[in-house]
Amino acid sequence: MTRPFLERRSRRRPVSVPARCGSAGGLRGDGLHDGCEMSDLTAEGCCVRNAGIALLVGMRVVIRAREFESLTGIVRWLSGEFCGVEFDRPLHRAVVDHLVHLHATFTPERHAVG
Repeated sequence: MTRPFLERRSRRRPVSVPARCGSAGGLRGDGLHDGCEMSDLTAEGCCVRNAGIALLVGMRVVIRAREFESLTGIVRWLSGEFCGVEFDRPLHRAVVDHLVHLHATFTPERHAVG
């Protein structure tokens, strides 16, 4: 299936941010799983290595890293253990810059599917 090309609103920033993530509905406790990683960060979303969590396109998710409050969003695409998450509310530029400062990677950016 061919998908239409959608121009990004913001440039992807290469980061590797350890996080916990899970479905927004939660399971037990806070419902979040360790071992997730945020990458390809923009103000509008990110790529998440989902550490084997069963996610579906359209599912609501929660992402939590030490540096900020929980982020909520929706899964927009899946590819193996990676998924693209669009945040419910865009991050402030200062938050993106802070995360890049703390967690920047200098490897070539992955090209997201979809």
